[in-house]
Amino acid sequence: MNPCLKSLLIVLFLSYINNAYAQSAWQIYQYPKAGCSADFPEQPTTAQERDVWTAQAKSKDIIYQIVVNLNKQYAKNNFEAIIAESIDGFINPATDKIEKTETLTISNLPAKQVHVRSQDGTYLVFCTIVNNTALYQIAVAGTNMAQTVASAKRFLDSLKIQ
Repeated sequence: MNPCLKSLLIVLFLSYINNAYAQSAWQIYQYPKAGCSADFPEQPTTAQERDVWTAQAKSKDIIYQIVVNLNKQYAKNNFEAIIAESIDGFINPATDKIEKTETLTISNLPAKQVHVRSQDGTYLVFCTIVNNTALYQIAVAGTNMAQTVASAKRFLDSLKIQ
């Protein structure tokens, strides 16, 4: 066998193995108090202070976070305004550049996702979801835009709200 071809096959095989391992490293974590579950690439730390619950993990220079405001009543006819207020409170128009905004449905609930580039170069995908009793704020942040967007998609696709 040609040595160059053999080397190429070895590199491709190792790349495949590495990618398969990276995909399998994600694990689902369930949070009954917060009424949700999600896949994280590393074991997240959790905390609750009064009616605010959080889970956060960092893996390969990307931060994954879920923040849930619990035990409030949110009127269904006001979901869009609540989502807009959540996003406005998170983004600083003076230093952050909104690159993309998208309306979604996650677990049959209204959601809005915003892609933001901060002044320091951090790329952030921020998503707000609301139901009758909780406001979910999901953030994925990193310095590499393509990697952050792909990781955010993986993270949001795994999110289940009960």
